Amino acid sequence: MPEDPEIIYCIDTSALIDLYQRYPNETFPTLWRKLENLVQKGRLISTIRVFHEVKSDDICRWVVKHKTMFVKVDKKQLEAVKEILSRYPKLVDATKETEEADPFLIALALTRKRTGTGDLFLKRDWVVFTQENRSPGRKTKIPVVCDYYRIGCKSIVEFFQAEKWEF
Repeated sequence: MPEDPEIIYCIDTSALIDLYQRYPNETFPTLWRKLENLVQKGRLISTIRVFHEVKSDDICRWVVKHKTMFVKVDKKQLEAVKEILSRYPKLVDATKETEEADPFLIALALTRKRTGTGDLFLKRDWVVFTQENRSPGRKTKIPVVCDYYRIGCKSIVEFFQAEKWEF
C-alpha cells in the first residue's frame, strides 16, 4: 500500500488569527507546541506577505518568534501571482494601499506543487490552510482559487483532522 504524502501547510493570516483567538496559547499550550513542531519540520510555512499582514500584538509575538517559516517571494511566485490575478482579479481589493497576501499564499503552494520542491524521494502535498470559505461575495475567496488549481484547502478543524490531533 502506498504511503500517504507528507502534507505541507501554507497558512493564511485568517487561520493564524483564528487559531490565536479561539485557542489561546495559555489555554491550549499543547496545540501551540504541535504547531511549533510543524514549523521546525518545515511542514507549516507561509509567504512573507502573511508575516507583514499580522497586526495583532499577541499573534505578532508568535509570528516574529517563528519568522523562519515565512518564505520570501521569488520570481516563480511572482509569475504565478500574475497568472492567478489575471484569472481571479477579485481575489484582492484593488482599493487597498498595501498588497494582500492571498494571491502570494496560493502562488507559494502552487509553485511548490508544480516544481516538486523538496526531497525528490518524499511525496508531498501542498495545502493552503485558511479560514475563508467558498461562499460567494464581492471578493473571490481563497478556496475557490485553490479548487481551480487543484490545491488542497483546509480550515482549522479540517487541519486538526488531517493531522489526527485530538484535544
